[in-house]
Formats: sequence, structure tokens, C-alpha cells
Amino acid sequence: MKSHLLKFYILKALLLIKVISFLKLWNYLDILFSFLLSKILKYSEKMPLPFAVSIEPTTNCNLSCPECFLGAGNLTRNSGSMNLETFSKITAQLPNSITYLNLYFQGEPLLNKDFIEMLKLAKCKNYFVSFSTNAHAITDKVAQKIVEAKPDHIIVSIDGYDQDSYQKYRIKGDFETVLKGVSELVKAKKSAKQFYPLIEVQCLVFSHNENKLKEIEKTAISLGVDLVNFKSAQIQNTETYSVFLPQSPEYLRYKKNTDGKYVLKKPRKAGCFRMWSGFVITWDGNVIPCCFDKNAEYSYGNIIDSSFEEIWNGKKHKAFSKNILKNINSIAICRNCI
Repeated sequence: MKSHLLKFYILKALLLIKVISFLKLWNYLDILFSFLLSKILKYSEKMPLPFAVSIEPTTNCNLSCPECFLGAGNLTRNSGSMNLETFSKITAQLPNSITYLNLYFQGEPLLNKDFIEMLKLAKCKNYFVSFSTNAHAITDKVAQKIVEAKPDHIIVSIDGYDQDSYQKYRIKGDFETVLKGVSELVKAKKSAKQFYPLIEVQCLVFSHNENKLKEIEKTAISLGVDLVNFKSAQIQNTETYSVFLPQSPEYLRYKKNTDGKYVLKKPRKAGCFRMWSGFVITWDGNVIPCCFDKNAEYSYGNIIDSSFEEIWNGKKHKAFSKNILKNINSIAICRNCI
């Protein structure tokens, strides 16, 4: 596992070097300095331009994962898909500081009919491009098109070791279809004689799979992926879905407080680097702080109606950043984030 990890990050560094300029690197250092200074002063008047953005291709999904906002039916904002024209207009006004573009938020991105063209356009902009998928839509032809579009990094969610364990969380999912999809990606990459896209299998650790992590890792590595990453699960409704919580302290982000309710093991500290380094754009153009704002409750503005510069330097962004520095635990989306 350690050798796979080292190789993965070396290859990822090589891909990042291809898209980083001196000005982008200097801007990143400016972001870091500004963030540290703001944490000390508890104040930030003007923030440097961000280096990362996530754009949501669609809110459509073929699965019904119970602790996903979308899968659980808790997504209260409008649903839909971004078209290629809108995507093109949005990327055209993103700042030159952007280095990392993640084409994913809610939903399954491959269900957007324009997704492959979005990947191609993003690579033409010289971004490090990543996306996450449940892999159900990846056939041999789709895999070939994805590899030809030349994204840098793909994350595939596999949270089980067989159909029974997989569908406990990935409801409506088919384990063998996922494995086949990953296999097709690896085959297409080898056929193209490329070391990218880097293929990462991500596994949320639950009570029903925590004793099979070695088996999950072995299965994924046998498919030829570049990395297997085990993550703690974020549970929105810990009272109803406490059955999902693992026993292993390494993968459990919660503890029971004195009244028997689950809370984060470590309370959030003031400041959050994500607010300085990046942002998320929903399918219909809302610019929001991060991936924890599922319902776009803290939107800074809409990039279809306003320029990015107006939004980034606007009152809503400044007010939210100030609150992050002074009273982070008063912000609902921050109280379940680690």
C-alpha cells in the first residue's frame, strides 16, 4: 500500500507541474500567507484569488445512498444539469489563478450528456481536472472517450466487497457493474499508453465493511487502479443511521456526548483554508463556499448573473469569511465537517 501511495503522489505531482505557472504558484503562496494572517488577526478584508473550483455537471443520480443529500431526498434547491454553453461561459470568466478543477458536486457527472465535452474544454484551459463517479455508466466506449478527453484524476466509489455489502449504502447499485467500469477505465488507459488519468478507488468505512478493508483493497489493486483510499463517513442523521458507524476509532469521526447524542470528536477551530483556496459552482451558477453547502444556503451570488470578481470581492463572501474566522461553530454546514 505504501509503495502505491508514493507512486500515486509522484505521478500526481508530475501532472500538477504541467499546469502550474510561476504566477499560479505565487498566488497559492499568497493564499497561504493571507489565510494564516487572517487566522491570527481574525479579520480578512480582501482575499487572494482562489486556486481550486468544483463545478456541478448535474444533480441527477442513478443511486439512492441514504446519507447523501440527494439520495435521501434532502436536496431542496432546484435540480437539473449544466449545458456545455453555460459551462463554457463560466470557465471563460474564471480567474487565471485556477489550477485545480473538480467536475463533481452532487449527482453522477456521467449522466450529463455534455460531460465528456466539458472534460475536453477544461483540459484546453490547462487545469488539473478531476471528477468522482459511481462508475455505473462506464462502458468500454465511454471509458475510451474519458481517456481521450485526458482528465488527470478519477475517483470511483466502491464501499463494499460484494453485492450485499455494496448495496447496503449504494442503494440501487450493482457491484459487478462498478468493477467492470473500473476495469474498462484501466484497459482504455493502457491502450492509450498513458499513466493518466490516475484512478483512485475511494471506500467509505462503515460498520458493515470495516472488517473487510484488506479484501476491498486487494480487489481494487487487482483491477489495476493507482490508489485505494479509505475514508470516514459523514453522517447527517446520526440518530437514524448510527448503524452505519464503524467501531474503529481511525475511521469514526463522531463520539457520544453526555446526553447520548453523536458529535464530532474534535470541534472545529476558527478559520478554514477551503474558504481561501477554493469554491463550488452549482449546475445553475450559484457560487458557494464548499462541498458541505449541499443546498446552496450560503451562496455568494450567481456567476451567470454577475462576474466572478464581483462575487469574490462582494459583501456576502466577506461576511461569510469573517464568520468563519470569528464564530465557525455558528455555521450549520461547518458543524459536521472535519
